Amino acid sequence: MRADFFIMNVLSFCCTLLVSSTVSASRDPVICPAGVSNKSFELNLTNIELLDGILALSNTTNEKCFALCCSQKNCTAWNYHVSSTDKTHHPKECWLSTSTTPQFKPGMSSDVWTGGGPKTDDTRGGASIQPLSSWFYYGSTQKDTLLRELTDQSIALLKQREENISAIGNSTNAWKARVAAAQTALKTVFHPLPEQNRSVPVFKVVQTLLRPSYKCEKILYESRPGFWVTAVLWTPLDLVNSRDGKPKKAPGVLLTSGHTPDGFRSNNLGADPPHNSPGDDDYEVVQINLVLRGFVVLAFDPIGQGERLQYADVPLGKPDPEYPWSKGAKGATLYGSTTEHEYMGRQLLLNGIGLMSFWLHDETVSLDVLSSLSYVDSDNLGVVGCSGGGTQSSYLAAMDPRIKAVSMACYMSTFEIDRLWAAGGASDGEQTWPHGIKLGLDKSDLIEVRGDRSTQVLVTTADTCFPASGGWAAVQEAGAAYASLGGNLTVFTGVWHHGWVQPTREQLYRYICDSLKDGFSSPSLLCQNSAEKDVSRDNPQYTEWSDDDLKVTSTGQVVTSKECGASNSTPAITVHNFTADITNSNLMSLKLKRESNKQGFLADIRNMAPTISGFQDLPTPKAPRFLGAQFMKPHVPGPPHPNDPPIDTEGSSVGLVEQWMVFGEGVCFSTVTLYFPASVSDMMTPRPAMKTVVMYTASAAQPSNPSVEVLQFVGNGYLVAVVELCGFGQTSGAFSSGISGRGQAAEDMAHEIGRSIPGIHAGDIVRVSSFLLKKPYVSSIDMSISFDAIDVAVLHALLARPDLAPPKIALVAPRATLSAAAKARFYDTSDYYSWVFGVLQYYDLPDLVAATVENLSSVMILGPVDELKHAITVGEANQTYEFAASMASKDLKVYCGNFSDEEVAQKVMEWSM
Repeated sequence: MRADFFIMNVLSFCCTLLVSSTVSASRDPVICPAGVSNKSFELNLTNIELLDGILALSNTTNEKCFALCCSQKNCTAWNYHVSSTDKTHHPKECWLSTSTTPQFKPGMSSDVWTGGGPKTDDTRGGASIQPLSSWFYYGSTQKDTLLRELTDQSIALLKQREENISAIGNSTNAWKARVAAAQTALKTVFHPLPEQNRSVPVFKVVQTLLRPSYKCEKILYESRPGFWVTAVLWTPLDLVNSRDGKPKKAPGVLLTSGHTPDGFRSNNLGADPPHNSPGDDDYEVVQINLVLRGFVVLAFDPIGQGERLQYADVPLGKPDPEYPWSKGAKGATLYGSTTEHEYMGRQLLLNGIGLMSFWLHDETVSLDVLSSLSYVDSDNLGVVGCSGGGTQSSYLAAMDPRIKAVSMACYMSTFEIDRLWAAGGASDGEQTWPHGIKLGLDKSDLIEVRGDRSTQVLVTTADTCFPASGGWAAVQEAGAAYASLGGNLTVFTGVWHHGWVQPTREQLYRYICDSLKDGFSSPSLLCQNSAEKDVSRDNPQYTEWSDDDLKVTSTGQVVTSKECGASNSTPAITVHNFTADITNSNLMSLKLKRESNKQGFLADIRNMAPTISGFQDLPTPKAPRFLGAQFMKPHVPGPPHPNDPPIDTEGSSVGLVEQWMVFGEGVCFSTVTLYFPASVSDMMTPRPAMKTVVMYTASAAQPSNPSVEVLQFVGNGYLVAVVELCGFGQTSGAFSSGISGRGQAAEDMAHEIGRSIPGIHAGDIVRVSSFLLKKPYVSSIDMSISFDAIDVAVLHALLARPDLAPPKIALVAPRATLSAAAKARFYDTSDYYSWVFGVLQYYDLPDLVAATVENLSSVMILGPVDELKHAITVGEANQTYEFAASMASKDLKVYCGNFSDEEVAQKVMEWSM
């Protein structure tokens, strides 16, 4: 086993430096050219930008660089630097040093400058240490309460795993057993796995591009029937044009792209719309450098990127006509890789499948294509990737034994560090591991299962997606596995932000050359030098191709191209088609269960629902905490205090208002606001026992401005409890109405630990009900009313604790079914918090209603909605609730339409009588 740790802290330079590891590299003082005045010199410069010691010039030379240094005090100038392979820099820059000369390690050259802090609007400048307040966990507030709790629960499970790993020590047999267990768990997380007896797809060559030493074929193939992949195949010409007639072979490398809008085409030719995506990470430079070293390279567009946008045929997902490789058209809210991934991933989660299974399938089939080539040595295959490509490369390397060498950049970490940093890390559809942490997995398992093979981990110190500390922790743990099982684990750390940078790329070349050298039928001369080959526009023999050059399909998008199955009215097959088929299959299975044994089916639901949702009851919850009280009508003589909020005292039916904190799991709590009738006029007089109505809402209760529904019930003598479950109301911040940003992390974090938000909330509902029923002034809970899609949690709570079920339940504007959102191409994203992983394998929402009305509570459903939150029709409602109606020994009422707050209050009040 070899573990190499490099920590790089370098300044960019263009000349070669040969120094010892203990000697400071420095230049002689600048000798200013005679006759150069600052004024005349400045007039001859164009497009000058001064940024933290860097001067970017459109037309610069050594002489200008040195001359400019003469105009600076205490300046040591380095030769002008041509940085064409890194978009983080201007194509030509003059680097000026006015501070202490940096230390270099022998043989290390770099595009990385680390002298100074970065600007927020520019990626040039150095890497910087993130302040502790930038970490989610250490900078969190009360609005992050639920996220904090999910983080704590995740870490508790990970600590159990850590203890198990620590107990292994250096035992080879114990590590073999651990690897086998991890592989079993990973197969569960990645299911369904690619078919074992699949056939290798035949690819179509659309066009061949030529350079003096390689060819680039633009190809199309199907990873699933009708599901087309756009890709490029890079082949050295001397491999296919053998002069001696003897067949040659070379190793094959699969390159997986990160979340770039243009997919594998990401280059540094500059912002030249519509031909390129501005400000790209550079993936093409890696592809070209690998093929120049003699490797056969296959790079493909991930789903939702490049030419595989899943919604490019509709306005919601269309690329901008002027910038088709980099931005969406106006109003294209579904445009973007992470947006598409999360959007389609949620629908699969309802069916018990993670989007990561689709990623693994695409990679596996792409590897089939690469390894099937007659000139590729299938015993020497590698995969490389950065960021989201690092995710993909680590997946494939862990799950496919054909991968001999893997280089993963800017992804490897631990779930604990990810959660401390960003409450769930990079929350993206294919990066969610449903039930993964519950099964005892961590991201380090992806490299530990390769403990008998070769792995490279590339880390950057200021990575704001996957912190360097996480990468180091994963490698440190995995080192014991490699030491015991005989593999090779290498880690290299660059001082830079998230992404490949030249020193990490050069470490990649060196590693791949060393690991796959046996695959060359004749030695690769370029593999003897890890220095990156210049592929700039200044070097036409190797220069990169533009995004347009590498366009594969006729329209620029698979979904609209006829050769991929699209027509004028129908898009080509997308992930949605497969999800709809899976959903319909699950619905058919549920239908058969209902028809074959109604009572048994409902009994199974009552038994399974708490487990499926991740419900947990607490035997000894903490004592509730009183937060305060106020009156709607002033009862103290004299005017209100000036600091009191204005109160409408005319004709109010509300008297005393109290607020309580009811504790749940860990740091979580529910806020319960009690609205008493006007007859309750003080804190000390014993209150009569009252019928109680409980309302669950996502909004914060307003003690001085109760809702119409509250006033309606209080006016009829009820005590009303308005409940803000953990993550709602005053602790809101865990959820967002959209599909971008940190908002979705809470739901995905819950799925990864085998929980769900409805399951957690169901436990909170049970604790709130117990709290209320212990109050002497609560004679009974007569009704529960749910708003804002909290009905899913309410129904799960009733099935988990039927002894607490009130006689009546009102569900206001609930989703009629979850299956409608799962199988529709488009759905409303605002209540993802109400979704349960895998639920459609066992039941749908109308089945929960059926289990409730069979023998627990009467149910009113007011204004049920479809997948887009549009009210369903009476006919649709009759079909949706037909089974529930057939089982109802209790009352079931369904009212269709859109209802105002006043209408909701009136109808629910009438039903309660």
